[in-house]
Amino acid sequence: MALEGEQIGFVEKTIKMIDKYGLWKVIRAVILILLFLFGMYYVQVAATRVGSEQANEHFSEKKIIEHEEQMTVRKEIQPQVDKILSDVLLNTGADRAFVIELHNGSSNTAGLPFVHCSMTYEEVREGIECIDEDYQNLSLSRFDFPQYLHKNKFWIGTAEEFSKVDKKMSVRMETNNVSFIVISTIETSTNELGYFGFSYCNGKIPKDLNHLTAQTTSSVQKLSRLLDKAIIK
Repeated sequence: MALEGEQIGFVEKTIKMIDKYGLWKVIRAVILILLFLFGMYYVQVAATRVGSEQANEHFSEKKIIEHEEQMTVRKEIQPQVDKILSDVLLNTGADRAFVIELHNGSSNTAGLPFVHCSMTYEEVREGIECIDEDYQNLSLSRFDFPQYLHKNKFWIGTAEEFSKVDKKMSVRMETNNVSFIVISTIETSTNELGYFGFSYCNGKIPKDLNHLTAQTTSSVQKLSRLLDKAIIK
């Protein structure tokens, strides 16, 4: 067979080389060739590793810079958001005004993200307890109100009436002594950022719903510009 012939030919050439140059010179030549090939391989691997480390380091530095820039923007917009919420309390007589922002906190094993939300801003009237700690990293898949707001954009009514939209969230609100709530989506033309709302506590029910609706529209427009800037910056 051709393969066997090639093997025999290789053996014959090897024997002739040993006869001509000696066994030690042939072995030394083979060792030198192997060392050269290993050196080339090592250099290639080392260069690839260095390039990868430099790329990772550059990426990490870029992420740190981006995070610092975003935190700077957050610090810049916080007093503006607080002012909007304070004005809502003043203009509506509400007991609490808040902003809830959406975020992708984790994902399943296939990489599909779970959508969470957190109350990132809150202003309350004197004597009203802050509840922002109770509304951190809430998994929206556990509640029904996100689907309602995604479709309808706005809700106004009592906490008891809200149970028709989301019974679980209605119970949570009543636990926080909420008697009446106004809530709306904060969105841009391409992205839903979260929710803006204000509430009345301890049995208070407002009368002028048209005024509350107008106040909500104005506040959402201002918040949308501010929070979208915080994300894009």
